[in-house]
Amino acid sequence: MGRLTGSAGDVVKKVAYGIGITGLLVSGCLYIHVAAKHLFVRILRNFKHLQQDTVVHWTVWLLCTFTTSVISFLIAWGIPIFNYLLALTGSLTFAPLALGVPGYLWVYDYQHYRKGSFWQQTAYYLNRVMIALAVFLTVGGI
Repeated sequence: MGRLTGSAGDVVKKVAYGIGITGLLVSGCLYIHVAAKHLFVRILRNFKHLQQDTVVHWTVWLLCTFTTSVISFLIAWGIPIFNYLLALTGSLTFAPLALGVPGYLWVYDYQHYRKGSFWQQTAYYLNRVMIALAVFLTVGGI
């Protein structure tokens, strides 16, 4: 199969970037929300404004989200090797978080599949293999 060139390649590239930017924006919003929520709860911990719909509540919440957004932007622009740090973090945490934890949780929830039908046993042991693969990739690297 040859490479896509010309307008077909441009269309594929635009579609791929369109899908990728959506995921990037959603994950960025989730991370900012979690960081802002942590800061917000710590600031308003002992005040009535934490769970009431007041001006103080919304002012603090918007300031927390704005502050975390600005800080993350400044860190991303200020550290020249930030993309390499993100790549290192992703490569170190992908295997245990994306392969190991789901496999372990599935095996924990479906322990009775170990003594079930052939397909249940197959699913059980494939998840055990996924856990072993996560351990191997975490220790051995890619």
